[in-house]
Amino acid sequence: MARYRYRTLPKGSHIRLATIHPGNFQDDIFITFKTSPFSRDGSLAYEALSYVWGSEDDSLSVYVCRTSIPIVIRGLLNSSGRPDAAFQRRLREIPVTRNLDVALRYLRYNDKPRVMWIDALCINQLDDSEKGSQVAMMGDIFRLASRVVAWLGPEADDSNYAVELLRGLGSEVSFHFDLGLLSPAKGCSNPSLGDRNVGLDFGVKESRSIYDLISRPWFERLWIRQEIQLANSQAVVACGYQQVNWSVFRQGLACVWAKPKPWELIDRFGSLQGFILQAENTALINIRLEFENSMCRDPRDRLYGISSLLHEDDKAIISTPDYTKSYTELYTQVTLQWFSKYGRLNLLRHCELNESALCPSWVPDWSKPGATLGTRTRVKYASSQLEAWYELRQPGTLRVMGVSSTVVKKCQLNPQLTSSGYQEIFRVIRAILLKQDLEGQYVTNISLVEAYVRTLLFDGLVDSFDPPNNDYPDLNAANLVVKQMISGYEYNQNDFIFGSARASFLKTASHALSDNQFFWGTGGYIGIAPKSAQVGDEICVLLGCELPVLLRPLGKGQYRLVGACFVLGLSYGEAFLGLLPTNIRPVHMYSEVTHNWYSGFKDIISGKTFYEDPRLKLLPLDLSRFRGQLQETREALIAIDPDILRERGVELRCFDLV
Repeated sequence: MARYRYRTLPKGSHIRLATIHPGNFQDDIFITFKTSPFSRDGSLAYEALSYVWGSEDDSLSVYVCRTSIPIVIRGLLNSSGRPDAAFQRRLREIPVTRNLDVALRYLRYNDKPRVMWIDALCINQLDDSEKGSQVAMMGDIFRLASRVVAWLGPEADDSNYAVELLRGLGSEVSFHFDLGLLSPAKGCSNPSLGDRNVGLDFGVKESRSIYDLISRPWFERLWIRQEIQLANSQAVVACGYQQVNWSVFRQGLACVWAKPKPWELIDRFGSLQGFILQAENTALINIRLEFENSMCRDPRDRLYGISSLLHEDDKAIISTPDYTKSYTELYTQVTLQWFSKYGRLNLLRHCELNESALCPSWVPDWSKPGATLGTRTRVKYASSQLEAWYELRQPGTLRVMGVSSTVVKKCQLNPQLTSSGYQEIFRVIRAILLKQDLEGQYVTNISLVEAYVRTLLFDGLVDSFDPPNNDYPDLNAANLVVKQMISGYEYNQNDFIFGSARASFLKTASHALSDNQFFWGTGGYIGIAPKSAQVGDEICVLLGCELPVLLRPLGKGQYRLVGACFVLGLSYGEAFLGLLPTNIRPVHMYSEVTHNWYSGFKDIISGKTFYEDPRLKLLPLDLSRFRGQLQETREALIAIDPDILRERGVELRCFDLV
């Protein structure tokens, strides 16, 4: 049988819709295509399928009927549900993956047609031009669908039981996704389910069935993130013949994520955090963290596949998908356009050294999934509110300006800790501390004990937030744990009960240390760096980059970017502006207007909070325009002549990143 030949879509916004003809489960699958103008007023009726393609090996066939063939086609099938010879001559076939074949068998109706948009069928996958234009429309296609159906796969491994468990939990709780707050739903029958400090009464069956369900490939696929996030309230999750409303299902996932749960679920739910807590819109600067474990086949889709979830400014940077462009060209172009748009170098925190990478070291290699150290820390103020200075010297070479503040003289690699128990985390931290003399003062004039505490936590404490965030430990409790660790105290699980300040210290520290290196630098600095760091790497603070970075000297003024790092004493603008006044503390402030967190300051004497760095007024700068912009956007920057800093004794220099 001949392969179906797609007709070119008309110019302008058009899509193909597939009518799936009715049939029994074992019958061959027949569809009819209809090309329709795509109106963004929601007048076109169709469902959109969110699913995993699966392996393209051992493909099966879907049969395309001409539109003139009657919808009721069973009379043209033989007793095995196959088309008879005369009917076959009027058909064309499209190869599909086994995953899609199974989905269509479960989802087609027995007695009536079903109109759906399915990417593998409705886009000519052999036409890069059409593929690019259709991918650009996919956000709207899913947003305007009458209903999105998220297909997890056939029933298996107690999936029906898991779906019912999550349906029940989701109906009993209310989760605030912006703030991460869990509470009982109105009229719930079990209010304790809405208390995040009360553990779930899960046995082996409950834990295993939920683990198996959320370990299905659909949860790993990058494309599903925009497909389900943009869906309307009618969206459903389908597994076999079970269906549950998506919003209820997501509330159930959030409930399990937020509450104490069996150890076997902790790591898996941790890896799904970005998926469960996905914001309605996100920024390009956040995609490493929010989509860290999501997978796709084409590295260009690391950007194209989430572009519909981005804020408009970032969406414009990526522009219309172009599959004739290599992913290295795309990544480099997007990085430079982002630098130019925002006057910042903050995308450098997406970079970590990879010897096999094809991109320059200063271009994020988004083809490699996973968060970087630079995307895990909330402390993002190393350059204060100073604008970036950079220039593209030649293709592949980015010249930046900053200060080389310290050099790594010793580092210690830590194991993967995010799924470890408290006792193992305790052991790893203690091994770091027992090698040090913690008497005396740190370079920022605080005690060495406090310096180690703040470093181990990426400076994440309860009062580092406004309003305070009780998911983080308080300083006194954290100091006590560190002092116990160096005093000969032996771990006692009764002292580290889930939800306690001591347990919070271990949990927070595990995220900072996991698979990273604790390092000691010249001048007395300490910090946490990516595992690729090595002795001799320079730690530099760059104008316009919100985190310190490790640079590896190559000679002749050239450097490779190793990655971003956290260094106490270099993370709050000290390299350019000196220490903050003793009564001023950096804080993360939540805006009820934008529902975002921003870097700011708090006067611990008066309790007043504000956004302007108080050290800027000591510079010979006109701050009036900057202050006006700061009222409009909490992320305003001010340009500065490098000579102003040099006159204050700041040893600025240029670094050529390759």
